[in-house]
Amino acid sequence: MPTTPAPTSEELAAFLSGYYALLPSDTDAGWQRLTEQFQTGIARNRDYYESFWGDVQTVTATEVTGSAPESVEATITYVFSDGRAVVERTGYRIVREGIDLKIDDSTVLSSDTG
Repeated sequence: MPTTPAPTSEELAAFLSGYYALLPSDTDAGWQRLTEQFQTGIARNRDYYESFWGDVQTVTATEVTGSAPESVEATITYVFSDGRAVVERTGYRIVREGIDLKIDDSTVLSSDTG
């Protein structure tokens, strides 16, 4: 069986940008882009994930930088329904499950609440 090559830095960055482009409106598609480990760990569970994104008015990912084979860093700006803005520099581990890329882990490197 042929193995799927590791993603390039560009593919990793494009995947993460695409994930945030889905949100907050398409949580079904977003949820599918998370590994089971992420779903039950950082995301806690589907209800918590839905609740979090339900409070987000807009989200943008900027300064997205991939580093093959599995790392991405990005600045994520969340604007919440109550007007708060949170800017986080976050590191991600992206893994391949079958032919799909999925977010397996994330760590907030810095956070600024406005």
